[in-house]
Amino acid sequence: MAFAAHLLLLALAASGDLPDDGIDYGAFEDVSCREHAPRVKYPGKLRRAGLGGIVIYRVSVDAGNNYLGAVVHQSSGHPELDAAGMKVLPTWCFKAGREGGVRVAGDVLVPIRFTPRQSR
Repeated sequence: MAFAAHLLLLALAASGDLPDDGIDYGAFEDVSCREHAPRVKYPGKLRRAGLGGIVIYRVSVDAGNNYLGAVVHQSSGHPELDAAGMKVLPTWCFKAGREGGVRVAGDVLVPIRFTPRQSR
């Protein structure tokens, strides 16, 4: 049941329609903004070499929904991939968490996957 409630909150968060009924939640990424934000540029040298990976960033958000900064929480193993995501994160939208009905600053983990295309 808790998992289903969590999924419902995530769905409502993505739509911007979070309930104001005393439920506490952490900061999150508003993925609806991604369609208007610049895309992550896959470094061509790594793409051609077939190198990829997943980078997980820890993004800090203030109580006013403002991006404060990001750090690499878990590296892809390729510094160029790690740096590529850092360039676009400031253009993405994030929402503050809520505790006791008040918006609060927090961190959110954001994964970016770099998958090289397979040769044909």
